[in-house]
Amino acid sequence: MAYRRAMMNQGIYNRVIEELDRIPIIDVHSHLDIARPQANDIGDILFYHFLRREFSSAGGDDGFLVSDRPLEERMAYYLKYLHLIKGTSTYWCVKKILRDLYGLDEDLNESNWRDVNGQIMGTRDDSSWPEALLTKRLGIQKCYCCINDVGDRQNEVIIRRPFLLPHLEAFSFGPNYIESLMAFVGKDDALPEDLGSALGKFDKLITSNLRRGIRSFGSAIDEDLVIIPAEDEKAEQIYRDLYHSKEISVLDKNILVTKFLYRFLETIEGKGVAQWYLGAVWKYGGRKGSYDYGESYIRVKHELIPNMIGIFKEFTGVNFSLMYCSESMSQELTIVARMLHNVTLLGFWWHNLFPSYMGKIISERIEALPANKWILVGTDAYCCEWSYGKVSLVKRCLAKVLARKIEEEYLTMNEAKSLARRILYENAREIYSPDT
Repeated sequence: MAYRRAMMNQGIYNRVIEELDRIPIIDVHSHLDIARPQANDIGDILFYHFLRREFSSAGGDDGFLVSDRPLEERMAYYLKYLHLIKGTSTYWCVKKILRDLYGLDEDLNESNWRDVNGQIMGTRDDSSWPEALLTKRLGIQKCYCCINDVGDRQNEVIIRRPFLLPHLEAFSFGPNYIESLMAFVGKDDALPEDLGSALGKFDKLITSNLRRGIRSFGSAIDEDLVIIPAEDEKAEQIYRDLYHSKEISVLDKNILVTKFLYRFLETIEGKGVAQWYLGAVWKYGGRKGSYDYGESYIRVKHELIPNMIGIFKEFTGVNFSLMYCSESMSQELTIVARMLHNVTLLGFWWHNLFPSYMGKIISERIEALPANKWILVGTDAYCCEWSYGKVSLVKRCLAKVLARKIEEEYLTMNEAKSLARRILYENAREIYSPDT
């Protein structure tokens, strides 16, 4: 009986996978280089910072992997530690990439990596490879790529590759991110001397990007953010102190950030998407204030959520698209999305990009949310080969949850297919690309 049940489960799972492979996908968050989306060599796949953190945790020197040492030396060093990370889901993605894209059915080793690298280098200058992989093989119809600015070069590439779309990620909000905010306002010329001029310039920068066709704006939200409206005179004095390089308190930073946050939301209301990242913190220092690229941690302050609810309810014409990396935030934000029409949840980021977390979160969202309130795919990939690995992992987790729901008679196959199309394609199209 148990054997028959297992066979039935596998049969449902296989059918779900087949149905998922027929559904188009929109990736609403990636770091693909619009001009060169593919890997340059095997290092772009194996030394991806997600994986380097595991390599470093196992005792390796991850800085050596991205040094200017010859690739042969870096690969030999990498292979010494590989046996320690083979069980991680990040490395599962690597195996999926190497097997499906380059035909490597055995373990990566000293005798076969050069052949794989040769295949990768054979596609690095092939302008047709990204579309062949993303659109024709994965079914990704649109992929939003994080950029800090849109120039003539990006516009030219976007015209030639319309499946790659810009997603502006140039500033964040919170007392610990005020430098990035001021750097954006002060771009191209000097930072204005007074707050009114600074807010006006900020408004113009956002508006100019909207006119260029930017639809979504990505920002990390500092866990220390507190929304503190203040009189213009108070905010003006704080801005002038900051302008003159005076030390300002966390409270004063929050007052100033609140001004810019409100101006940003007023400017994009009815026109754009605020894609916000929650729960991750970078640059925790040791005795020397050390920080390695890719090093991040979970940091959750649940007091942040009530502040955000107030913002969501005040700016009802803004679509807020939330991506978070902490399981402990999941129920809170799922309920926020369940209560408010303009809040949507995104896929899996940083520290919840593991099947045990993803399965739980997918099931939670199916049970708690309307079908149009969440989006499955935001790969965070830095090359299109990693888009393949991460989409494969996420779809596998989705198929397992849906198969279980079908077996339990919670969903029918048709209901599962309809839901899958919503979260893989329709929701992202309606929110991020309403004109298509």
